Amino acid sequence: MAGGYQHSLALLSDGHVRSWGLNHTGRLGDGTTDFRISPVAVGSLSDVVSITAGTTHGVAVTQPLADLAASIAAGPEPVADGGTLTYTIRVRNRGPTAAEDVVLTDNLPANVRFTTATPSTGMCDTPPAGRTDTVTCHFGSLADGATATPTLKVTVRSTGAVTNGASATGSTPDPRSGNNSAAITTPLN
Repeated sequence: MAGGYQHSLALLSDGHVRSWGLNHTGRLGDGTTDFRISPVAVGSLSDVVSITAGTTHGVAVTQPLADLAASIAAGPEPVADGGTLTYTIRVRNRGPTAAEDVVLTDNLPANVRFTTATPSTGMCDTPPAGRTDTVTCHFGSLADGATATPTLKVTVRSTGAVTNGASATGSTPDPRSGNNSAAITTPLN
């Protein structure tokens, strides 16, 4: 709760703000100048972490959020046993703020052997060539709308389809973490 001169603000547990009281200067943030005896929503504010109020104003501080999204493509499809399969993994920050400390993790499937990793930005920690293990790529900060795209090459050692998945994380809160992972299944010919 925060109180100003004849108006009050409340921060709800879901990150939204409500206000009520004297509003002749529009200080309640509801788009009117009507006196409000009951709490009303303050504009389209969301993800607010703190509030304060002054004589004729209110202040809300929002938490930076970033929406990381991962996608993965593979080629050639189908691939031959013993052939080289190339994974192109794309991590995009769909904003609205920069994503910090972005890391992509790909736990390679048991039926492939690592060959190379080439990131478009940042660096990748890789297993030795010929092994199956985890590839971890560190991209640092990704601005709103920015992408990072590592390309991984593996040698297929299988008689069945190859399924691979990757996931991206960052230290900036991500309200839609369900799109941080992607997977693809490549058939063998």
